[in-house]
Amino acid sequence: MAAGRVISQKFFSKNAVHRILDRAWTTKASWAIEEVDRSERNVFRFIFNLKEDRKKIIDRGPWFLNKDLLILKEWDPNYALHSISLNTTPIWAHIYGIPLAFMSRENIWKIGEKAGGVLQFDLKEHTKWKPFVKAQLDIRVDNPLFPGFYLPMKKCSPIWIQVKYERIQDFCFCCGRLEHDRASCSEELDTTVASLDGSVV
Repeated sequence: MAAGRVISQKFFSKNAVHRILDRAWTTKASWAIEEVDRSERNVFRFIFNLKEDRKKIIDRGPWFLNKDLLILKEWDPNYALHSISLNTTPIWAHIYGIPLAFMSRENIWKIGEKAGGVLQFDLKEHTKWKPFVKAQLDIRVDNPLFPGFYLPMKKCSPIWIQVKYERIQDFCFCCGRLEHDRASCSEELDTTVASLDGSVV
């Protein structure tokens, strides 16, 4: 079994979620979806008839419903729903602009911690053809996406270290949050967040 939460201000019915995901998921056996609690907006229980289907679907995430992120995690029926964190999700990100002199496992870990948490990364991804470090970050979706930071330098101006997120299809360019777009945002200041297609404000 798995628990899922759609990160959106829009309401999703279980039928709509099943219809969208049934086109995206390839499973060997059928699966079903149920509402967990009507007071829990956009939170669902997913029942898989095969454990291998469940593992494959979770491992291949994140998944999206019309550009809205679905957090999907394994749920042991022996434990209550609140024992599962549906506020965080693993997201692969590319970290650009790190000078070679600062390229170390310790520094990559520190940068990833600024974005939420580090699950894994590979320094071998950083080459002259791939000028970035690829890291899997544990993103807290209730917080703004971490866009990057200026790295102070002794002999020159600060360098911008930018974080770009894989597969993030839509987010608010004003506040960096995933649950709404710019038109629905109440923030007044823009933030600099980028997805891999180069969309930046």
